[in-house]
Amino acid sequence: MEESFLLFELVLPSGNGVISSWLDRLKDKVIKGRILSYISRLRLGNMSNAKPIGSGIIELRLFF
Repeated sequence: MEESFLLFELVLPSGNGVISSWLDRLKDKVIKGRILSYISRLRLGNMSNAKPIGSGIIELRLFF
């Protein structure tokens, strides 16, 4: 059985997304690429290195 989930980004009243703004400020292109790749895999349903922390919330862990 395939699990489904929603991936949200907090958007501030200014209209800026918290994660998008953070990614825009990252200077290391390799790290930024790895993070974007991980987000892409999440959208495809790959939940590796994800840990449930309660109330339907999952902590996503990246190791560098």
